[in-house]
Amino acid sequence: MTVDLIKLSSIMNFNNIQDYKIHLASTNGIVEPLDIFLTDKKRWLSWNEYKPQTNAFNRKYIISFVNVYDEKDTWLFSGIYEVQNIKDNRYVIQELPLFKEFIGRLKVNLKFCGRNRRLNLETVFDEMYVKTILEEPVKFQSFKGYNSVSISYANLKFIIDNQLKDWHVALQNIYGVYLIKDKNNGKEYIGSAYGGCGIWNRWKDYVADGHGGNKELKKIVKDKGFEYVQNNFHYTLLEQILNTASDEYVISRENYWKEVLLSRKFGYNSN
Repeated sequence: MTVDLIKLSSIMNFNNIQDYKIHLASTNGIVEPLDIFLTDKKRWLSWNEYKPQTNAFNRKYIISFVNVYDEKDTWLFSGIYEVQNIKDNRYVIQELPLFKEFIGRLKVNLKFCGRNRRLNLETVFDEMYVKTILEEPVKFQSFKGYNSVSISYANLKFIIDNQLKDWHVALQNIYGVYLIKDKNNGKEYIGSAYGGCGIWNRWKDYVADGHGGNKELKKIVKDKGFEYVQNNFHYTLLEQILNTASDEYVISRENYWKEVLLSRKFGYNSN
């Protein structure tokens, strides 16, 4: 049985298609725009406001889609904006209520491999097909287990600030060894949580100041700014340890990982 694909144009109609540009937001190599869309609406707006050297959004309206990075050729509808003004380095935009009921719910299929992500709508409109319309808007990822904890600073901040229950319950009562990776240069820092300080509380410190009191990480924040941490640091739980373990045992496991990953020689660990 063959299923006929439904074109996006069958549920989204525009009086003058030449008034619209489409924004296909995809990774800049540092962060995934889907994560930003789900966790930081103000920052997500800035992704659509950004003005490259070329006047990419040179039409009145922007239709924004964000790449769903774990689903092939899939884009999530994230809003329509009116370009109200053009400044040297950004667009002044206003979100419109048009098709607002589809924001975060409508996924479309588009096989697109070009480098330009700001296109005239008519260029790709006939190639976009409805994949699904979710009952509820996409939400931030739920806790999937200790072996799957690997998140960006932005996602960690969202989890901590909102005290997401499943993450909070899972991380507050365990000790462990974790890795902080600088995605800009590949350097790593190995740390641990023990002695009444669960992973949740330890990572809460990193969200607050970017360094958690560590000497080498303090230097980074001082020299490069907190924004560097926010854009480049990634947090991974290497080993879960019961909170009944001794401090000495946790430290021994921390040292083991430092040796394995050579974080003293090539990373940010100084001891």
